[in-house]
Amino acid sequence: MKKTFLFGAVLLCLTLAGCGNKDAEFTAFTTEFEQVTNEMIAKVDADPTADGVDEAQKFLDGKKAGLKTKWEVIKDVRGVQVGEETRKKFEDGIKRSSEKVTGVLTKIQDPEAMTKYQTLVKDWGEIIDVGKQ
Repeated sequence: MKKTFLFGAVLLCLTLAGCGNKDAEFTAFTTEFEQVTNEMIAKVDADPTADGVDEAQKFLDGKKAGLKTKWEVIKDVRGVQVGEETRKKFEDGIKRSSEKVTGVLTKIQDPEAMTKYQTLVKDWGEIIDVGKQ
């Protein structure tokens, strides 16, 4: 009887831990999302032509599916599953990334590059469902 109770208690704890705090997942996603954004923008910043935007698009295309999958796991997390500090870091990270994405716009002078950049930004925003909430 004691072994059964102990086993049940341990199983319950493991189950609750699996459903509990998601800070690590949010932190990992935020870090990776910012790294991808930084690399994507660095490519456009270094070559603000259609070719540079194509290079950034190719890079994003290689990272988008993995990021999207990670986002799907955490996007519906609510309340106590994410600490306030983690939530703030996530919001700050998204804000910094968005500022970088808009900040490079002044370097793009070519209409073809601008059209491609708009597509790039749309694809980037779809990772976290920007505009779909």
